[in-house]
Amino acid sequence: MTYWNNKTGHPLKTPPRSFPEEFDVEGATYYAVAEAGYVYSEKQTAIYSTRKYNTLFAAEAGLAASPTTPQVINIIGPWTGADNTPVTFSGTSTTSTNYILVQAIGDNIADAKWSTDKYRLEGVSTLYTIEINDDYVRFYGIQASNDVAGHFNGTIHSQNMTRDDTYFEFDRCFFINTSVPNTGYTFRLESYPQYTLKNCVIVCRSTYDNDSSAAAELTSDATYGESYIYNNTFHSDGLYAIRTRSTVLYLKNNIFSGGTTAAINESVSPHADSDYNASTESDTTGGGNDIANASISFVDAPNNDFHLRSSDLIVRSAGTDLSNSFTTDIDGDYRAFWDIGADEYRKSP
Repeated sequence: MTYWNNKTGHPLKTPPRSFPEEFDVEGATYYAVAEAGYVYSEKQTAIYSTRKYNTLFAAEAGLAASPTTPQVINIIGPWTGADNTPVTFSGTSTTSTNYILVQAIGDNIADAKWSTDKYRLEGVSTLYTIEINDDYVRFYGIQASNDVAGHFNGTIHSQNMTRDDTYFEFDRCFFINTSVPNTGYTFRLESYPQYTLKNCVIVCRSTYDNDSSAAAELTSDATYGESYIYNNTFHSDGLYAIRTRSTVLYLKNNIFSGGTTAAINESVSPHADSDYNASTESDTTGGGNDIANASISFVDAPNNDFHLRSSDLIVRSAGTDLSNSFTTDIDGDYRAFWDIGADEYRKSP
């Protein structure tokens, strides 16, 4: 089931895409990003044609300026090293139907543990790892990091958008700032777009003593629509796990972990319907079913494994059912009990 914003026509929630096929977007133009030396199959060669690249940066540069089809960038094949070239999505005249989709395929899809065996875009000597200046961009299953010291450096960033014609989506992604002590937000959409953020792990390892030391700064513009932040895990070694700056942020089933000052800094409080969130500190989003001072049991948070332990008694089965929007978690596992956070605990076979 898809929900639409009556003001803008933006899709607010999208159906689940647990394990996308490589060529499952009807009518799309496909681009491939694969490690150097990857051997393309006959079918891949026919469909990708000359649109085969070794970095996401190069694939973005190859996108049509005025697309008449969805522009789908597939991350394929095994990756033994990282993609170290930052990318800015800019100059493509996207629409709600002719959008950009960057999706990891197969074993490259991110899960609740950061992995060096999957595709990962690692920002090196750059302000932002992924800068988004086009209007309709979606990310599925991507790992990205930034390790550059700087007050406002980050992994995901956008600004200078049109606002009234913008929609982003992030699903099953793992984003992290790794530089200690001096980095800013891992995830920051300064342009106040409308977006859906679900099933993601967002981590800030910075211990910088500044308001920008947080896993995410969550914004949205009340003039143009709402944004939905569902079933994510935010963790910070800095001042805050998140900062909220809009009344049209709908936060449900999220974990806010860490924060030396507070888990949640509300410069503007989120929507009153926000609920079923768990905070490791005393602050909450104000929902009647929020959990404060939660002792959440991750498998190995210091080493970026944010799967839930079987022993967790706090967030397992404590969320609200959002199956009218999606039914799987960051690992692609079916959400049978609606645990809070990106990961739905699943006993190993």
